[in-house]
Order: sequence, then C-alpha cells, then structure tokens
Amino acid sequence: MAVVTRSNTRSAGRMSCPRSVVNDVVYFNVPIFFYRPEKKVMEEEAGLKGLGSFHGIPCDLVEEASVAELFAQIEKSFGRLDVSICNAGSYKFASILTGTTSNWVDMLQLNVLATAMCLRDSVRLMTVSPAQSGHIIIMGSALGCKVSQPECLHFYSATKFAVRALAEGVREELVTAKHDIRVTHLAPGLVRTESSRHLVSAVAFTPLEVADIVAAVVFALQAPSHVNVSEIHIVSA
Repeated sequence: MAVVTRSNTRSAGRMSCPRSVVNDVVYFNVPIFFYRPEKKVMEEEAGLKGLGSFHGIPCDLVEEASVAELFAQIEKSFGRLDVSICNAGSYKFASILTGTTSNWVDMLQLNVLATAMCLRDSVRLMTVSPAQSGHIIIMGSALGCKVSQPECLHFYSATKFAVRALAEGVREELVTAKHDIRVTHLAPGLVRTESSRHLVSAVAFTPLEVADIVAAVVFALQAPSHVNVSEIHIVSA
C-alpha cells in the first residue's frame, strides 16, 4: 500500500506512481495553490487505469484535521501503509528582502508543516500495520542543500532546507525507536513540470525530466532491505 501526496500539477503527481513499484496508490489532491475540483481528481483516477488500484482523494494538506481524517481512512480501508512519498510542495517568487509574509506562510504551510504532519501520520500507520515496517521518500530540492540564484527563490530554498532537516530528524528518531522504516530524501535540481514551465524557459541548461525522478524513486525502493538510500542528489549533466 503506497500513499503519494501531491500539489495540483499533474506531472508532479504522476511521477511517483511507477508501474513497477506500487499496486495501490492513495492519491491526495491538495486544493491550496492550484485548486482543482473533485471532478478533476476522478478524471485523473480514470486516466491511470492499469497502475493497480488507484484511489483519488481530495485533501487539504495544511489542515491537520483533514490530514488526520485521510490517514484514518487509509487505516480503515487498507489496514496498512508500506510506502509514503511526500511529494506535495509549492514555490512562490518571494525573496527575503522583498517577499510578502503571506507568500512565506503559504510555502511554510505546504512545504514544511504539511510534510511534517504526513511524516508523523505515515510512521504511526506503518508501525501499527502487521509488517511494522515501511519506506518514506521525501521530495526535497537541490536548493535545500545550497542557496543559489535567483533571489526570488531564496525563501523557497529556506523551506527546502527545513524539509531536509525533517528527513534527517525523522530518520534519527526511527533509529532510536528501533523501527524498521527507511527514509530517503531526494534533492533534485530543476525538473520540467507544468508548474515549473516559467523557470524552465528562463534557464540555459537542460532541466531534469519527471522520468529522472521516477528512476530515483524506484532505485531507492528496490534497494535490499538492509540498505537505506538516505539521500539522492539529482542534477542535470
């Protein structure tokens, strides 16, 4: 059983659903920055026939009650969680000197707080399932490892540094608690998606493709059980 969190850009959501990896995908559509009505979720569900059992569920990931209810629904319907891919996130052009507080709050809520809530509830569900094991994959960014240009992404970079800290922190806590749950932090550079088209058009290099990120997800998930691929940096050649 796998859960994939996502924002409302289609390509970003589909990248974490490779046919060779998951049989059941609970799909959280997040009506925060790129709102899509429930009808759109069902359309995407129909478009992913053949991936196994696909469940499209609208969710507001920045509302704690909504997140708790949906993880409760997973537990009631499936009784377990094997893989959690924390993929939802968003950027807004907001530098540190000229950015608006509202834009900062929006990014903090989805990129950091929503990720933390999903980590907490994913671990809870993994530890109460019969296998008491699992794998969490957290989508970070190369900008969460090194601050660089453009300035308008500096606050976004700060949120991704926090995401990397969450990944390292939850990994340490799981080791201390002796839980058999692996944690992988992915740190890709610019990826060509619907939401990044403006950034892609402004750069001189060839961006990463969604398939490149899928390959990294598959690599981490298919590693031997005694191996934890703790972090993967992915950049354009």
